[in-house]
Amino acid sequence: MKRFWLMLPAACLLLTGCVVLSVFPFYGESDLVSSEPMFGKWIPAEDPNVGRESYLFRKWDAKGCWFEGTDSDGHTNLVGEAHLFQLGSNHYLDLAVDQSDGAPQLLRAHLVLKVSVSSSALEWQLLDFDWMNALLRKEPGKLSRQFQRDSNGVVRDQDWYLTASSRELRQFLKDLPADSPAWGEKQRWKRAP
Repeated sequence: MKRFWLMLPAACLLLTGCVVLSVFPFYGESDLVSSEPMFGKWIPAEDPNVGRESYLFRKWDAKGCWFEGTDSDGHTNLVGEAHLFQLGSNHYLDLAVDQSDGAPQLLRAHLVLKVSVSSSALEWQLLDFDWMNALLRKEPGKLSRQFQRDSNGVVRDQDWYLTASSRELRQFLKDLPADSPAWGEKQRWKRAP
């Protein structure tokens, strides 16, 4: 399970049901802060000698950056755009995936992580899919979502993505308490030497 969260496997980005995906970004232009603290290569802090898993963030423009994720075999399996943003006192990272396992994505989906970054340390937590799925079952009107159908036309309640506007997503994040169980396990990274 730990490896799953470290690399956000491509399978989870291709198939909803593992991470909360959105058609729209989780930020507005006014929320963006400099992504410069993210620049560089990050490796797992707890066991950096196991595999070669890493994330590389490179400058793209004044407020955004490109990212590449590599798996334990050293293969690039995620490529996309990242934006660091702030809502209240919390910082978040919006990842828009362009390629997964070398294949272009048909839908540029956004996912959000709650982050804390310094010159030498990075921590992040994914928005927990199971928590969000339970919330949206209980309160279906909280955020709009689109369900997908399988090859037989059957809707499965684990296959959905958010279609709420960026404004609604921002408000949703602002309303979450700092210690909300909405955020998954904290992952720690350090700068690669």
